[in-house]
Amino acid sequence: MNSNAPLEASFSDLKSLKLPYRKLQHLTVVHDGHRYHLMLYLRRRADTLLVLSNGAIDPAKKAPPVFMRSSWAESLPGSLIFIDDPTLHGTELKLGWGQGDRAHFALEAISEIVEALRESLKMPREHMFFYGSSAGGFMSMMLASMNEGTTAIVNNPQTDVLSYYESAVTPMLEHVYGTADRGIIMEEYGYRLNICEAFKHYGHFPPIHYFQNRLSGEDMKKHVAPFISNVLSEGFDMSRLYMHHYFDRDAGHGPLSREGTIRMLEAVMDGDMSYHI
Repeated sequence: MNSNAPLEASFSDLKSLKLPYRKLQHLTVVHDGHRYHLMLYLRRRADTLLVLSNGAIDPAKKAPPVFMRSSWAESLPGSLIFIDDPTLHGTELKLGWGQGDRAHFALEAISEIVEALRESLKMPREHMFFYGSSAGGFMSMMLASMNEGTTAIVNNPQTDVLSYYESAVTPMLEHVYGTADRGIIMEEYGYRLNICEAFKHYGHFPPIHYFQNRLSGEDMKKHVAPFISNVLSEGFDMSRLYMHHYFDRDAGHGPLSREGTIRMLEAVMDGDMSYHI
């Protein structure tokens, strides 16, 4: 697929930036002294904007920035923004959950960047969707909670980072926060790591289309059940949570296939509430 030479811009210039159509465009945005990488694929007459976040990466195969699923751009619906996770730069980490560093929560900066791009495209917030699987699903729900009017579409996501595998979580915590003490971290930064805490912090529970393989036992036990319990106990509007269950013993925690993912995204973004996997 054709792509243009990388482009760099300051955050203040985003709303007036001229961007190409029908080609992948690597965009680096300098915001509050930090660099954030995005890959754009814009369509002139698109009536939706889809923002995609990464799951786990393999730094031995591809060093960041990584734009997962950007090779699918021509097949995905709407205009597209692929998000790289800056947490992983200069590390051997495979997962960063958009944490950034202790002083700068990367997802908040990324939220501001995609909001500026949305405004420059004159796209209604109600037509913006955040998608990801696993850690990308976590980041998508976080971003939707920061952007009222938008919708999250997630596949087997984490809802509580600290409940994921310790082998992935502890190195990330030590890199970002300088400690793996869960008590200390949750007291000050819990809203960065737990979806329901984020909903309370940002004062918004967005519409979520939650696609879950019920045969992924770890997901069901550590992320789905506690999440639903917390949503109920906090009194959030359950009508905004659309649970879509499927059964795939072989796939486990792995996401839907490319074809299944595209069908899922098209159905939700077209408002087809009758969709079933």
